[in-house]
Amino acid sequence: LMSVGNMMEAEKLLRKSIGRQWSQELVQLYGLIRTGRPFEQIEVVEAWAKRHAQDPHVLITLARLYLHAGHKDRSKSLLVEAARYGGGHEPFVELGLLLEAVGDGDSALQAYRRGLERLGQVSDGISPLAHGDLLPLVSESND
Repeated sequence: LMSVGNMMEAEKLLRKSIGRQWSQELVQLYGLIRTGRPFEQIEVVEAWAKRHAQDPHVLITLARLYLHAGHKDRSKSLLVEAARYGGGHEPFVELGLLLEAVGDGDSALQAYRRGLERLGQVSDGISPLAHGDLLPLVSESND
């Protein structure tokens, strides 16, 4: 449905499927749907987040929807949170794209670097990051 542009029908189908049986893969796919009504989708995912508060897939989905709705700061904070909860490489790549789009090239490169470091690791096997460990300053890098 998404590939043929029927986003409204895809949204409805995914929402019902996720409601019947939780699936991280479907949650991720839900974040790629562009219905033109992102705030309605955000409400749906916010409800999921109440039951799955530390699920990085839910947080990434929310970040994508907030970005689509024009809320870059909220999207950024959700991506950082997803990375802390072991979201693998995906939140770092998304964060890099966002930072690059707002003109913060140094931080974007650091986010991409972290994403590449995580690429070969299984997201479920990654321990959550400490608050200060997410994006070190360029000056803190090993010389």
